[in-house]
Amino acid sequence: MVSCKICGYETDKTIQQHIKFKHNIPVSEYYDKYPGSSVYSDEYSEYLRKRINERDPSYKKKLSESTKRLYQNKEWVEKHNRALKRAQNTKKAKSNHRKGAIIYYQERPEEDSRAHKKRAVDSWKNKNIRKNREKALKEAHNRPEVIKKHSKATKEFLSDPENLEKRIIALKKAWKIPEKREKLEKIIKNRLRGSNVSKR
Repeated sequence: MVSCKICGYETDKTIQQHIKFKHNIPVSEYYDKYPGSSVYSDEYSEYLRKRINERDPSYKKKLSESTKRLYQNKEWVEKHNRALKRAQNTKKAKSNHRKGAIIYYQERPEEDSRAHKKRAVDSWKNKNIRKNREKALKEAHNRPEVIKKHSKATKEFLSDPENLEKRIIALKKAWKIPEKREKLEKIIKNRLRGSNVSKR
């Protein structure tokens, strides 16, 4: 079941039309007023996913062409990105994403895993791709909100003794490899330098 946060109306499918015609507001405004809410029931969301996956290839091709045309509209892209960020930032969405990722990586065939790793390694060998990624990563990791979130996530991860043990073992192995040891030493020096600057 899914219920309307405004009036309490309940249904086993979706309240999308109810919000639009009963309360005369768009779904985007509803999400803004009630962060973390949903207009679809869990059962109906699952039904829609299955229905899309079972459609014939010709439909998917038409859908792909329509999507490409939509992405040429800058105004639509901006609205879509804002709505997507709102949806992805809810606790429920993050939890579902984590669960889905775990299931996907656990169940996919070994040959798919090897192919994925090879594509990742090969892409990093491309100078242009590597340069753009390194630039994007530096910009992202230098933002205060990202640093704060990363620090919090790391502390939570390492609070688990099993994760801490895995991290220690991985660092010991890396320290024995000259190339990786050199990189680790640079990281440590940069962190110590940053720490000394912040104390002044």
